[in-house]
Amino acid sequence: MPHVKRMINLAKQMRYQFQEKLGDWRSGIYTADFFLPKDVTKNSEVHPYGAVSYQQFHRLMRRLDLRPGQDVFVDYGSGLGRAVVLAATYPFRKVVGVELSTSLTETAKQNLKTVKLPLKCKNVELHNTDARAFKVPADANILFFCSPFSGSILKKVLDNVWQSVRQHPRQVRVVYAHPPGGDCLNDIISEVPYLTDRKSLDVGNGLQMESYTIDPPAAATKDVQTAAAQAA
Repeated sequence: MPHVKRMINLAKQMRYQFQEKLGDWRSGIYTADFFLPKDVTKNSEVHPYGAVSYQQFHRLMRRLDLRPGQDVFVDYGSGLGRAVVLAATYPFRKVVGVELSTSLTETAKQNLKTVKLPLKCKNVELHNTDARAFKVPADANILFFCSPFSGSILKKVLDNVWQSVRQHPRQVRVVYAHPPGGDCLNDIISEVPYLTDRKSLDVGNGLQMESYTIDPPAAATKDVQTAAAQAA
């Protein structure tokens, strides 16, 4: 029986890999690969790169209630750019990728040139930088993390987002994807109390996703409303 289970799991894995490579071929991009962070950094909090599956990403988009021409999507740990490319096939106002590896970023840029999919969002940016140093766009409101890093890095990035929300009041949705048993965000959840309204998102294929909301503090919202009233 254990032998049969191993064979079934192997068959599922091979089928999954075939589907991902087929998705790349149809899309005209190269993203179905796996990379270790050892050539970029020795920081153990940086995780290996593996792209979210095509099916999982499209299921996620159907659960987000997008506002065409308004929402701004940021992918932290964008790697070869699959999530960035796929996000650009939806009517976001802007799509942004943030990636530490120079080589992965260069490949992602090439993917944007060769993609065969019709892109509804033409405003796409790729930033080759440490996520901790990345300046959160004042209008970014949907943030995607496919388990790119953990611990102090994850906390610093989320703190940066919180500061951005305080300075530019808006509601932000944080989507965190991870393999079963690998919820690194849960390890620091007590340190990021501004993350609220946790919801599980069923996207299948062995990947778990949760969405959180970051709301601006009441005082910041009131200041913006007062300024708008005075300007009127």
